[in-house]
Formats: sequence, structure tokens, C-alpha cells
Amino acid sequence: MDEEFKNDPNSRGKFHELMLFLTIFLASLAFPAEFFCPEGYCPFLITALVTIFRNLGLSALIFGLLRLRKEPFCRIGWTGQELGKNLFWGVAIFPLFYFSVGLVLDFFTWLGLSHIEEVPVSLNPKGVWEIILGGILVLVVAFAEEIIFRGYLLTRLKEITGNTWISVIFSVLLFTFGHAYEGTAGMLAVGYIGLVFSLLFLWKGSLTMVIVLHFLTNFIPIVIVPIMGL
Repeated sequence: MDEEFKNDPNSRGKFHELMLFLTIFLASLAFPAEFFCPEGYCPFLITALVTIFRNLGLSALIFGLLRLRKEPFCRIGWTGQELGKNLFWGVAIFPLFYFSVGLVLDFFTWLGLSHIEEVPVSLNPKGVWEIILGGILVLVVAFAEEIIFRGYLLTRLKEITGNTWISVIFSVLLFTFGHAYEGTAGMLAVGYIGLVFSLLFLWKGSLTMVIVLHFLTNFIPIVIVPIMGL
């Protein structure tokens, strides 16, 4: 496979493209919302805006790279094929999926691994306008993170390595490390979420179902719980 990779300009081009994206992606993580909050306390407004613009920027970069290579967007699962069916099943299986995430989290917490008890203040909107912004945030994150981690990274790694499991593991690890603030048990639960999303994406070849699941998973703690608190 190594010799084939060296002799295939298309594969080398995809590898260089992936390295460029990972460099920009990791550089963007060097400027979290806390970077703009030197006093240590980062309000929800700053966290939400920084996260929204970073995710939109990375998603736009991916679509731009696809355009440059003249690849269709459906290559990364951005397709309307069976849209209604995938939307339905995303909503239908969500309760079972959410329950399973809770079981995984409870299991690792029972083992004594660390986990945050409450949503961080920086992700906890207060008041009507911040809750509306929270809704926009979870929508953007659901679309963008699935485009980034499942649609682009998983697909490109699979094309380059020719190995599905290496691609799944690497993309899931990147997805998991972005949630380090949730503690060890929380990160393992996020790893489980990433694994399920990856398998569903590989099965359906579409981002629709995983975007629905991702959106609903974040919508409950960031929007529904604050609304109940009002």
C-alpha cells in the first residue's frame, strides 16, 4: 500500500490537503474562548460566538478544499438522499441512544473516573436571548462537527490509509480530546458517542442521521435545561 501511495499523485494530494487541514484545525484549538477572557471567567456569549465562528470557518474550509479538488459534496456525506427517512430514524433512535450514553457515563463514573456534575458556566446560557443563541450554537456545532470529524476526517483517512478502523479510531480520538473539560469518564462517553456516529455514518453514507443525533444530544443540556430553569 505504501508503494501504491507513493506512486499515486491523487493520494499524495489528499494527504497534503489533510495535513493542511489538521494544521489549521489544531491551530484553531490554540485559541479557545478562554483566550478572550483573561480574567479566567468566560461568559456564555463569548464561548458561543467563538465556537460558532470557528466551526463555520472550518466547515467552509472543507467545502473549499472539495471545490478545489472538484469533488462532489456527497463525498463527505453531504447529501439529501433519503433525507426524510434519515431524519425520522435520527429522531426515533435518539431516546435509546441518549439512554445508552447515560449508561456508559454512569459505568465509568462508578469506576471512579472523573466527570463534571454540571454544565460549565461558559456553556450555560442565562436569559431568553442567550438561550436562543444556545439553540443556534448547538445547531451549528451539530452540522460543523459532523462535517469535520465524520464527513471529512473519517472519509479522507479511509481514502488515504485504506483502513476503516484506523480512520475511525483517529477521528474519534480527535473528537474526544476536544471534550477534555468533561473529565475522564466524560471523555470516554464522548468517545462512545463518536464511535456510534462513525459507524452510523459508514452505514448510511449520509451525515443526516448523525447530525440529528448530535443536535438533540447537545440541545437537552444547553437549551432545554436552562429553559426549565427559567
